[in-house]
Amino acid sequence: MLVKWKAAQEQEQEAWEDIGTGTPIDSPQEWRDFLGKRFCIDFGVFHAKSVLEIGCGPLGIIHFIEPDHGLRVGVDSLLFTYEKHDNFHRIRAIGEFLPLRGEFEVVVCFNVLDHCLLPRMLLREAALHARTGGVLLLWVHTTRKAVRFLVKRIDRYHPHHFSMEEVRHMVSEAGFGIRALWASPAGYEINEPSFNLREFIRILRTKSIKTAIYSLIKTDTCLVCMKP
Repeated sequence: MLVKWKAAQEQEQEAWEDIGTGTPIDSPQEWRDFLGKRFCIDFGVFHAKSVLEIGCGPLGIIHFIEPDHGLRVGVDSLLFTYEKHDNFHRIRAIGEFLPLRGEFEVVVCFNVLDHCLLPRMLLREAALHARTGGVLLLWVHTTRKAVRFLVKRIDRYHPHHFSMEEVRHMVSEAGFGIRALWASPAGYEINEPSFNLREFIRILRTKSIKTAIYSLIKTDTCLVCMKP
């Protein structure tokens, strides 16, 4: 697993070097749209709150949260590779071992859990650094167990492939209560729980055959969780 994780880290670094500053979500408005469509919330969830983003990357949502007297910290294992100058604290670390003190009102973990080395430990660290009553916003790609063998063949660089039930169990095991969950085929721009021909054709035309296949076997699973 360690070898696979290191290979995934190298691929992630290469991908960001190729992309530069471009990404499907690279502006405040696109992140607002994402939160609205996937989580049914807006940027008000961050207002005057202390926010920790685990796996912030070069263009994670924390880059676009306006400073309003709330502490903001972004953690990523590749920060020295793609570090930018932003108005928040940046720490190079892996999510499983956070060199932090204190607790946060909002913890964000977007598209990270299947990239990390020890996902259960990462979620426990998130719980450790969330305040009582604090919120975890979690977005992770899931897949059905029945097609996992196919996903592993197509998607060799993700160290992990979870079912939705496994994610729910890990979140609960870490000490969070799940308040809301939404799921849509991966890459859809709409909240649609099942196959949508129009969205599939849009992905096929605007992205790639591989991405279109992912939309058939992977799901964007988004959870709003709370630390009791």
